Amino acid sequence: MRPLDSPIIPLGMGLQVFRGLLLALIFLPLRKTFFEEKDGLAKLALMIVGLSYLSTFGPGFGSFEGFIYTNLPLRHHFWGIPELAFYVSSFIGLLYVAIKHAHRKIFTVLSILVVAMIIFMSIMGFAVALQVA
Repeated sequence: MRPLDSPIIPLGMGLQVFRGLLLALIFLPLRKTFFEEKDGLAKLALMIVGLSYLSTFGPGFGSFEGFIYTNLPLRHHFWGIPELAFYVSSFIGLLYVAIKHAHRKIFTVLSILVVAMIIFMSIMGFAVALQVA
């Protein structure tokens, strides 16, 4: 891993936008399954849990692969489950609200502003880190 004082670290949050766009393109063919069928958001939540916890590509902390391939005690791997549950439930909750109130432009405007602020702060953090390094 890179050290925390590496100049590229502050860009991490801003670069997550590209990861989100990539995931959106991957899930796009399944949009009817997630948004029109009964319990579609629950299916999406299960898919996210499956892809991010159960079938990771590397032995990350708190993942099933990490349980198999690392020497960390079992309890350390379970510490990641509350975080996973919080993030997945928050995402699904926000998505539910966005779908339910899609006709209101205020949610679209707020979403654009929040993402723009995240990208701006990420770029500013990168600029400051370059001056310090």
